[in-house]
Amino acid sequence: MKTKKEKPKRNTKAERKQKTSAYAKMETEKELRSKKMIMWSGVSFFMVFIAIVWIVNMKNIFKNNSLLFAAKQENGVSADDFSKNLTKSFSELRAGLNQLKNLQNENQTASTQTQNATDEKIQELKNKLEQSAK
Repeated sequence: MKTKKEKPKRNTKAERKQKTSAYAKMETEKELRSKKMIMWSGVSFFMVFIAIVWIVNMKNIFKNNSLLFAAKQENGVSADDFSKNLTKSFSELRAGLNQLKNLQNENQTASTQTQNATDEKIQELKNKLEQSAK
């Protein structure tokens, strides 16, 4: 008995399209994952880079400030003068803030008075209207 060799089934267009779309979907997911990994590695690299530059810069700033402070002490400017100037500056700053608070309170009081006057005028006009309607 001779067996008949079976022909492989031909895929329909829908089956082929489904297989290719599934393959394409897998490829796009892989691409998205790799793109996300590249993005996060770039972001992480720059975060670390900025942090390192910031730390190195802070060291240089403190080093330069200590040298400047030492030079000022040699030139006759003492730490007492520095603290007095700082205290004076903060006092002036507090005085300016108090003036701003006073102005703000005055503005609030004026707007409240204006609102009260407006409410009184409205009530007065309502009364006149009611009297004229009678």
